[in-house]
Amino acid sequence: MQKIFLCCILLFIQLIFPSPSHAITETIVCNDCSASAMQIAATEGLIKYGTNNVVVVDFVNKASRKFTVANKDDADGEPFITASETKLSSDEQKSVLALFEYRRLLIDSVKNAEEINKQLFPNNVDSKSL
Repeated sequence: MQKIFLCCILLFIQLIFPSPSHAITETIVCNDCSASAMQIAATEGLIKYGTNNVVVVDFVNKASRKFTVANKDDADGEPFITASETKLSSDEQKSVLALFEYRRLLIDSVKNAEEINKQLFPNNVDSKSL
């Protein structure tokens, strides 16, 4: 249990203090998304965060994609947002892997806590009814 707790703390610290290359990249979670839904999420990231580099993470399908988002004008001068997929840097790949690992450890910790709770309080509220 201490090992899981220590890993969670280390991953949390890594996420709080990213390297300078992470400073301009925002991460958005879009679970069970298609490629087009990830692209839409990236364009919404520009609006929400005001950054041109967005990493979209899909925990359900275990996928991540980075997009460079830009405001452009069409032939009539009307503004529109485009998102083109770009390659994740090695630091960004490490951050995404850390997110997946953090999520896995968090889920394992919750499952362990649930098991302990069932052992300590077997006649208590059934977890399936919550």
